[in-house]
Amino acid sequence: MDEEDSAEHEAQDTIADVQAIFGSPVLTQDEIKYYLETVGGEDRLEEIKEFFERKGAIELLCIARRHQYTDIEEMINVSSPTLTKLLNDAEDLELLTEYRAEKNGEYVTLYTIDEAAIPFIEFMKSMGILHTVERYIEVRNTLKNKKSDFEQFISDETRLANLALKNDDETIEAIKENYQENRENIDSE
Repeated sequence: MDEEDSAEHEAQDTIADVQAIFGSPVLTQDEIKYYLETVGGEDRLEEIKEFFERKGAIELLCIARRHQYTDIEEMINVSSPTLTKLLNDAEDLELLTEYRAEKNGEYVTLYTIDEAAIPFIEFMKSMGILHTVERYIEVRNTLKNKKSDFEQFISDETRLANLALKNDDETIEAIKENYQENRENIDSE
């Protein structure tokens, strides 16, 4: 095998690696070769793959647009150090950009999607991931609110005792009615 055949064989292996990482590509072999030569090669593709395999990475790309760190932290279920690392890595991979904007008279740091992230986001969108992430965040917030309501409800010792000690339908129905009345009073305030 001469040098030219060896180089061609190596290029074919690289293309096979790209296909293994991303599945059957829409790109031609020449386009993949060009990408590998100009954008950073296999190492970059592996970094992108590893980024998306990390907890919170997909969610981050789905919701990061025009959000502050604190907003993102509330929406994504990862620790602060993990989120900071995800944001830094997303910036290094040119998937997100940090920028400053005025909000309520002060400047805050926000994030936006870079052009390199658009194909990934479009693919996630076509798979329903964006909608699912948004719905997941809504459901998690609803659960958090309902748990808070329940904790507030049982903070009253009488109600707690009634729930803990009485198991008859009449008592449970009375407790439910009491809860609804309290909920309506809280909502009207």
